[in-house]
Amino acid sequence: MKQTTHIVQEADRLRDERERQWRRAQKVVRAAAHDLRNPLTTIRARTELLKRSLGNGQSSEARHLDAILRSSERLEALIAQLSISFREGTPEMGPILEAAKEAEPTPH
Repeated sequence: MKQTTHIVQEADRLRDERERQWRRAQKVVRAAAHDLRNPLTTIRARTELLKRSLGNGQSSEARHLDAILRSSERLEALIAQLSISFREGTPEMGPILEAAKEAEPTPH
């Protein structure tokens, strides 16, 4: 009986520790997502302004700006997927890894 009580107490302690670690991980992910979104928003806005200032041309500068915008969209999707996974409490790595794969630079 004493051994069973000890096992139950240890299981409770491990569960509590896992829950504390999970809450810490969620807090880190929320903070990181916020800290990444702020500069990313600035990058997108400034890039869009630069692109507008170039007009509708197909210059190499416009193509570079398009690449920056595509990359920032992929980063936003990755951040969103990571945030959703941790907010829901079930971080499924499949969608996160898929979003990360899509965020990889593509040759132009």
